[in-house]
Order: sequence, then structure tokens, then C-alpha cells
Amino acid sequence: MKRFLQIFTVAMLLIAFAAAALTVSAAEADRRVDPTTLEPSSDRVIFIKDAPAGGKLSGDGSGHDADNPFIPSDHEQFDPTADYPQNHLQTAFYQATEMLMDDGGTIVICGPLYFCMAESYGSGGTTKDVFTAKWGSKKVIKFTSVYNGVDYRETAGAKIRLETPAEITVLGSSIWENITIETIGSERVISFSSHPTLVGEGVKTYPADEAFVEVASNYLSLAGGHRYAKGTDQIPTLTVQSGTYNKITGGLWGVVTNGGMENATSYLTLEGTTKVLGFVSGTVGKNSTYSGHVNITINGGTYECDIYGCGSTGMTNTDGTVDIVVNGGDFTNCWSISGIAPTMQNNAPASAILDLSSFNGDKASLASLFVVAVDFDSVKLPAGVTETELVDLAGKQTEAPATTVAPVETTKAPETEKPKETAKETHKQNDETDGNDDVVAPAEPDGMMSVLIVVIIVAVVVIGGMGTVIIILLAKNKKK
Repeated sequence: MKRFLQIFTVAMLLIAFAAAALTVSAAEADRRVDPTTLEPSSDRVIFIKDAPAGGKLSGDGSGHDADNPFIPSDHEQFDPTADYPQNHLQTAFYQATEMLMDDGGTIVICGPLYFCMAESYGSGGTTKDVFTAKWGSKKVIKFTSVYNGVDYRETAGAKIRLETPAEITVLGSSIWENITIETIGSERVISFSSHPTLVGEGVKTYPADEAFVEVASNYLSLAGGHRYAKGTDQIPTLTVQSGTYNKITGGLWGVVTNGGMENATSYLTLEGTTKVLGFVSGTVGKNSTYSGHVNITINGGTYECDIYGCGSTGMTNTDGTVDIVVNGGDFTNCWSISGIAPTMQNNAPASAILDLSSFNGDKASLASLFVVAVDFDSVKLPAGVTETELVDLAGKQTEAPATTVAPVETTKAPETEKPKETAKETHKQNDETDGNDDVVAPAEPDGMMSVLIVVIIVAVVVIGGMGTVIIILLAKNKKK
């Protein structure tokens, strides 16, 4: 009877834990937003472009249409005598987002818009910020160069030119579509600060100098998280449908070592005509740390790059999960797809799953992807497709990667709590990380008794379209 009471008590505790997990799951479901459902949250429209070199903009400066583009004024917070003047405050780009921060709306880039040293803020030598105003995740601003049937890229050369040291940090939920972004210099990035973001159709990105065409580092990069600011309990959610990029990261861009994301769950979806030449990372792009979980879904696009579930700084937690689902895309020239980057520091994810079971693209592309897949706990293949078939199709003479092909349940990331405010921004630039924590192994069972683990309950609960698998385990002493 005593043993039964012990087992019953353990069961009740585990059931309570599972119930708490479901409560958190519901909270995350409430916080998550599908970027493809985003719409400008008001009908207000502001047209912006830069004045021609040595000239002035025509019109009344109201921004009501392309003939009267918005003319910025001296911002009340701008101090030209500061050690690092906030030059971004003086731009039409910033002031237009400030005008829309309460209600959202649309910003039409109806001519050239340049960001370089004179439009940037910060102390870094090669990286400075072009901030937007802060409007958060409850309102949505769209950035486009096509409005009311007019494509201002064709009629007025509309584009964003992003030149070293300028990098754009967007501080609210946004849509980017039918827009051209030209880069001068390497490693330029737009960071979306963990707000739901759709980089939609019609986005064209390229280096200004044709000598750097197809040179990965000279193309724009995207980051679902902030460029560097530390954050806790965030859910960066980024969907990319077009454009050619150097790197795309689900979490921080990560230029500092003293920042990082803690208890984050990143959601990165790549599809359409998206092309990546450098790498895809579910965590960070550079030096910052990451704690949490990763979800990457690839529905289409072209990948002449590495795809990492977990980037070079690894995870600082020991229970992290990586789930990569590939439903389509061209992987003919993909370099690798892996659960972890080969130069990873800190901890590997506790679980890394690659799900190819619904791949609907060319089988030769699937074969090219499969033979470069490494560091996964399991790989799910489409029904009727074997490892041998894919290896033969890829023309490989070596054995396939060590994977488990049997169907498995995709591990779902533990859910997170209500987001907290992002830590205060800093402009210090640091060098690369140099730490490397040991991986923590799972705790061993108590050596005082032999334990038989019995699975007694498996319940699948669907909340907000997400499947959560609950497994309750009971331990019983084995008879001597």
C-alpha cells in the first residue's frame, strides 16, 4: 500500500506539471502571430524619399502622396553636440514610423532612400543603427514601393540603399513587400527585434557593385531578433518569401558577447523565391548567446548555403530543441543541413529532428539535401522513400548519414511565458566569444534501486493548432 501511495503521489505531481505545461502552451499560442496574416493596422499612408543631392524635395512636405513626399524636421531629441548624435532621428524614415507608431499604416518609399554614416547612431566602427520608432507588436506598418497601382521602383528609381556602417533595426511588427534594397559593403542587416514580421513577395536585394554579385557577404542579411539587445521570453517570428540574402537568423543577429536571448522560441519560415547564399541559423548570426528552442520551416526557395538549427554559439540551456521541417525548395547546391553548427560553443540541443516526410519538391533535390544532413537525432523521410534510394540518386558512393528513418513524433519546443521588456539598448561593440561550456549529461537513475520505467499515459492535446505530447512516467521498484 505504501508503494502504491508513493507511485500515486508521483503520478499526481507529473499530471500537475503537464497541466502547467498546457497552460504555458496556451499562453504562447495567444502570443504567437502568423506573419502571413499581418495587415497594416490603419489606412494612413505616408510617402517618403530623400531629396536629390544638393537639392530639396518639392511639394508641401506632408507625405500625402508622391508629389508631396514627407519632409522631416529637426527632431526635439536630436543633439548634434552629443558624442554619438542620434542621426536616425533626423530621417524621414524614422519620423514616418514615429507618426504611425500609435495606429500603424503604410510607408511608401517613392524614390531613393539612403542610409550611411550621416543617418546612423552608435559608437561602432563598421556597424551603426538606423532605428525606427517603437510601436511594438500590436500595430503593423507596411513598407513598400508599390501603391495604388504605381510601382515607384520603375517610375522614380525607388530603393533603399544600405551602406556601411548603417544597419536597420525595426522596433515593431512589419510587412516588407515590393521593395528594393541595395547594399554597399559587407554584412549589412535588417533586424526585426522579435516582432512578427513578413518579408513578402516582390523583394529584390543585391549589392550595388556588380563585381560582388553572388558574393554572399555583400548581400543583405535578416534577423528575427534584435541586432544586439538582450531579451528574455521572446518569440521571434519571421517569414521570408522573396529576396536573395547572405544570412537569415531566427533569433538575434548578435554582434555583442554580453547580450543574448534567454528562454526564447524562434519561428523561422522560408518559402517562395527566397534565396540564401551564406547560412540559415535558427538561433543567432554572430556572437551572442541563445537559450531556448528553434523551429524552422522551409516550404520553398533556393539554398546554396549551410542550414543550422543551432548556430555557432550553441545553446546555454541543456534542454533545448531543434525542429526543422522541409516541405520543398531547391537544395541542389546546399552545402549542409545540420542540427548544430560545426564550430558550436556551449551546449548542443537535447533533441534535433529533421522532418522531410512532406517534401513535395523534386526528388533529386531531396536527395541532395539528405546526403548533407548531419547531427540529427532522427530524420523522417517521405513514405516509400529509402535512404539507399536517395544516396544512389545523389550519386554518392559513401554510406548515408547515420539517421533514424522510422516515423517519429516531432519534438515540440517547451512553451514560454508572457514576454518581458527588452533590456536597455547598448551600443558597445565586442569581439567574438571565447567561452565554451560543457554539455550537461542527463542525470543518472538512483543507484540504490533498480527502476522499471512504465509509460502509462500518452495524451495528445491540440492547442491553437500546435500538438503537445504529454508522457507521464511512473517508477516502480523491481522485486528483489
